[in-house]
Amino acid sequence: MTPEEIRAEVERRKDRARDLKIRETLWDLQKSFRSYKHWLRDDPQFAKRIVYPGVELSDDEARFSLGQTAYKLVYCKGKASSKDYGGTECTTTRSTLTLKLDDDSVFEFEVVETAEYFRDFPAFNERVGEISRFTEGPWVTEIAEFVQNVNAHVQSAWKERNAPREAREAEELRNRFGL
Repeated sequence: MTPEEIRAEVERRKDRARDLKIRETLWDLQKSFRSYKHWLRDDPQFAKRIVYPGVELSDDEARFSLGQTAYKLVYCKGKASSKDYGGTECTTTRSTLTLKLDDDSVFEFEVVETAEYFRDFPAFNERVGEISRFTEGPWVTEIAEFVQNVNAHVQSAWKERNAPREAREAEELRNRFGL
């Protein structure tokens, strides 16, 4: 392939990945895994119900299997840079999120996380950035289905956790409205 053909193919793949919203899907999955770590620390009993079966978490990695394929989602936090804008401090961290299948990297992109510290409150922002790797394959649909299953599992755990409170609220409403 000529350099022009290579660049054109890379742009086609990036467009395809953007159309499929792979960055957003993987970033949502990473945020779910990050919340698992908080639950494991703060409420281990609930964490047992909320953590999707088969997911193994370590510092900046999550491992899971789909069929015969071993997946690893790796979050590599970059160095933070800070600037002061007349009393408002802004910290920006550029990180990468990589999806590996059997130790082969198939997708990678940048994530930019910003924290602005105003006088009265902080404001946080995250955005998915540049795609730096994309090897298409069956994993694209497998990971999308996996994320749906993870989200359904989490919703089910929260519904179970909130059921007693919702029952009390329904009973109070029934009593107040004479039903």
